[in-house]
Amino acid sequence: MGSKNIDRLSSLPDEVLTHILDFIPTKSAVQTSILAKRWRHSWKYVTNLQFDDMFSFSGLDSFTKYVDRVLELYKTTHVKSFRLDFSSLWVPKATTLKWIDEAIRLNVSELEIRSVLLDLPSPFVRKTLTKLTLVCTRYWDDWNITYPVDLPLLKTLDIEVYTNPNLNAFKIIPGCPLLEYLSLEVTRHEGDEEYNFNIPTLKCLKIKTFKATRPSQSLEQPPPAATTQPLSSHGEVVIGATKAPQPSLFPDANSK
Repeated sequence: MGSKNIDRLSSLPDEVLTHILDFIPTKSAVQTSILAKRWRHSWKYVTNLQFDDMFSFSGLDSFTKYVDRVLELYKTTHVKSFRLDFSSLWVPKATTLKWIDEAIRLNVSELEIRSVLLDLPSPFVRKTLTKLTLVCTRYWDDWNITYPVDLPLLKTLDIEVYTNPNLNAFKIIPGCPLLEYLSLEVTRHEGDEEYNFNIPTLKCLKIKTFKATRPSQSLEQPPPAATTQPLSSHGEVVIGATKAPQPSLFPDANSK
């Protein structure tokens, strides 16, 4: 009868407990430290860190202190996924950059930043990064990359900006020699704006743009093996303004 009271979960190996905690939000993982002495330090070894201001915080100061404290107590030297999502709080750029630097120090593989004030460390060099997601969550932005970008192992790039990706997104692409998957969303696409970039390694391209004068247009290109209009052998893509009813993703697709 006494076997009914056995805590089998707490008796699991440390690596199993940590793996379980990787599937829940970081704040919830931290809260498990009060369950029992066995759980006190387990959260410090998770490989997925996510900081979301949608959880209950009294304000920016409370949220900042929480993130700083978690990163201070964190014990591992490698984090697989690091996610910052500030949908409502205006976290200062300097604070965001400090946390991104911490993710880089932890040899992050997948980095996701959703912020009202978006920026990256200068220079932005990360040899362990394989996936990068950058989302500007406000309706205007002046995010201009003027510093070197070197992401030699990056294969997936997902960017959402308000306007003019030539100032930021297209300055990241040249620093990604192994890029295979690119997703770009531009909230406001200017009338005659043309996007021209060359990505020899590209396998999948998704472009979504919005204009105030009409509904959004979405252009999505699956891997070459699944389409009759594959990317050119040089990976060159030109996306122009939408004056014609059906804009062509590939400049030579309709040539005679």
